[in-house]
Amino acid sequence: MCISLATAAAITAAAATVTGTAVSIGSAKANAAQQRIQLDLQKKQIQEEREVARVQAAEAEAMRVSDYEQWKASQVAMEAATGTRSESFLQGMDAASRKALALDLSNIRSGYLTGDVAAMRGIRVNRMSRQAVGIASTYQQIGAIASGIGSLGSIGQQYAQYKKGT
Repeated sequence: MCISLATAAAITAAAATVTGTAVSIGSAKANAAQQRIQLDLQKKQIQEEREVARVQAAEAEAMRVSDYEQWKASQVAMEAATGTRSESFLQGMDAASRKALALDLSNIRSGYLTGDVAAMRGIRVNRMSRQAVGIASTYQQIGAIASGIGSLGSIGQQYAQYKKGT
């Protein structure tokens, strides 16, 4: 049994189309996997930065409270050293210092929360990007399959016309 040159050409073209389609699908999957890895690393980095910011905010709060406690202790020591008691003055100073402490702690927490909200948005965008990568990869694969089917159909049509002509 002998295969004609036209049949061999049609088989070769069909094989090349199938191979090209498989390569396109593999490439789409590999690109999607690489993008997912990058997005996962980015998410991990954002989470680590969030944790560092949380620890820094906690340290800043502790330092501010410590500064307040040292100030208060120095006021008591100064009063004891001088032997004078000015209750109204010290009460006014203590109230103002407590108010300043509360305001400072509020600012520290507010700054941390602002950064944390931004980080959470970054994580949400990252998650949505990861989903978009999967969807785009699926569409690329579908497109490659449709293109392959179209090419195979065209090869079949050309072969059928050749056969009619011979």
